[in-house]
Amino acid sequence: GTLFVKAFSMKTIVLSNAIAALALAAVALPASAGTIGPGDFSGPPTTKVIDFESTTAGQPVGTIDGVTFTNLWGSNAFVGFLPNSGTMHAANSPDPGNPSIAPPTSPVTMSFASPVNLVGWDSLANPGSRITVDLISVKGSSQTLVEQFVFSTPFMGFENTSAFNLVNVHVVAPGANTQPALALDNFRFETTAAPVPLPPAAYMGLGLLAGIGVLARRRRRAASRTL
Repeated sequence: GTLFVKAFSMKTIVLSNAIAALALAAVALPASAGTIGPGDFSGPPTTKVIDFESTTAGQPVGTIDGVTFTNLWGSNAFVGFLPNSGTMHAANSPDPGNPSIAPPTSPVTMSFASPVNLVGWDSLANPGSRITVDLISVKGSSQTLVEQFVFSTPFMGFENTSAFNLVNVHVVAPGANTQPALALDNFRFETTAAPVPLPPAAYMGLGLLAGIGVLARRRRRAASRTL
């Protein structure tokens, strides 16, 4: 009788652990964030790419493919300096060649019609510039900062498993005699699959797990008394 109780208790513990593992596997993982490179995007058609070729130099970029750009104008001032650039790109000044007349503006904002998880672009700024990127979730009149990065490389890419629908890019010039200029091209974004909600079977498993845990404790207490 004692051996049977011990064996039953061990089987109960193993079964409890197995059910717990299955239940936890069904729960979405916590949000994670980080910087990414061009190769971290899925590619078309999942990844949407805006190359700004349809823009006009000196004119506001406006809305393209569901993304509304603010403080960003069409430009051809930096062709050859931006990687993979065509004949047009975008800049945070309507006339980057005359910053005293048309000084660069900050922040540059990108507002998405639908939430996204990955965003990135080819970037050009004055060496030593400090660029802060805010990923923000906007719901009605409420704004929640999802993640913030201070980052400046030829490619600026970011991801977060918590979706966001607004990006603010703040540029601080490296010195008093320089401008907070920013040019960008090949703006890309995508949405990853939504986390799978906990299925009804998992809730049943959690309930069964609780019941088995109670039964296991009772069996262990009975076994100790027998011993």
